[in-house]
Amino acid sequence: MQVINLQGDIITLSTARKEMQLLEVSMRAGKDTDPVFRHAADEATSALQQKMASILANMQGDSVEFSLSQREFMHISNIIEAVNTMDPEIYYPDMADEIPSDDELDEFTKHVSEIYDQAFKVG
Repeated sequence: MQVINLQGDIITLSTARKEMQLLEVSMRAGKDTDPVFRHAADEATSALQQKMASILANMQGDSVEFSLSQREFMHISNIIEAVNTMDPEIYYPDMADEIPSDDELDEFTKHVSEIYDQAFKVG
């Protein structure tokens, strides 16, 4: 995943299919399991999860470009961070076959955090 354009509060990202799959699974896990996101931002989280699922479903080829507002990207980043700290056996046992390994999820979360820093010009 990489930032290919940042104009105003719109971030355009390019990502490979594998990262898009990780993003969609993380969003679905966060939407369905984390009580903070489930109760605080249910509609926004559902809309973002549906957006990621739609982008993944409509991907042609091995990569895709898509745009998010900074607010959407911040929300996604928060969900990925939360999902990364949850124990899959407790929080989403029904998704056990879809959730990536701890190492893979850690690496993805770190990468999204780096993209977040670029998008928000942190550091």
